[in-house]
Amino acid sequence: MNTDVPIPVELTQTQRRQIAELNPHLSEVMEAHKKTTKVIRLSQQQVTDGVESVRRALEETTHGVTRKSYQRILEKLDWMQKRWDSAEKLFTLTITLNGIDPPIWRRIQILDTIMYDLHVAIGVSMGWSGEHMFSLEVPDMRKFDLLIALENVLFQMAKGEIYNMGEDDIFLSDLAVYSGPDASFTYIYDLGDEWRHTVEIEAIESPEDAPPTPICLDGEGACPPEDIGGIWKYLQFLHSPVEDSSKDMDGADEDEDGEEWDEWEMYGLDRATWDPEAFSVRRANRKLAEAFSDLQQGPDDEEE
Repeated sequence: MNTDVPIPVELTQTQRRQIAELNPHLSEVMEAHKKTTKVIRLSQQQVTDGVESVRRALEETTHGVTRKSYQRILEKLDWMQKRWDSAEKLFTLTITLNGIDPPIWRRIQILDTIMYDLHVAIGVSMGWSGEHMFSLEVPDMRKFDLLIALENVLFQMAKGEIYNMGEDDIFLSDLAVYSGPDASFTYIYDLGDEWRHTVEIEAIESPEDAPPTPICLDGEGACPPEDIGGIWKYLQFLHSPVEDSSKDMDGADEDEDGEEWDEWEMYGLDRATWDPEAFSVRRANRKLAEAFSDLQQGPDDEEE
């Protein structure tokens, strides 16, 4: 990660004015003349300058209101520094598909990376094709959505401010900052079927001896079939009679000619042969290696 890339923080006019007074070289970026609360983008060096100056001012002032304002600024800037503390580290993540028991889950390790690569790692380890759009819900922001379609990223922040950003601009370490006290966020795959996953950040470690590509450590449960209709439809399929999988829970439907048709056959499914517990760590790692080999190779490097 390039730590010179600015990241966003929401500051009131008073907070921006105080930082600018303590750091004249930051006056322009603080836009202290604008009265409303604004989202300001600061680099790591700018945050460091702000923290050091506010700490000094806090030690020197005894005015209660001013001290409280400085303390709030420090809380926000310290919070931003967590982003760089987790940059370029090795993350251990547990991904659990919501709404089903026994749970379908994976535990993976991945180096700090951009959002598209995280999307690929989660999708491949779970068993998704990765062809659909995804979004993220992060608890410590009022609005934090990422929609990726091909190479386009929309990053919508608090108060409806939208930034068009390249997919390289947002990292897993950003989510570590925004993930809240439970160190978790929600990954939603396929905005039609809306497969919701809880992603827990179990550990952030030194990248020494880390695998060059993501690896799957463990997991349980088969990934649901793609495009089946979401979690409720998959549960309906799982509860359909095994001995007569040609009928769903309400019985087989009929077409216009009065002939019965098999709902699950449309998806290429047979309840009698479907194993909801099927999962192989070895196969998941083989697929991850293939996927990230293709990503690193890139379309221009493919063999003719």
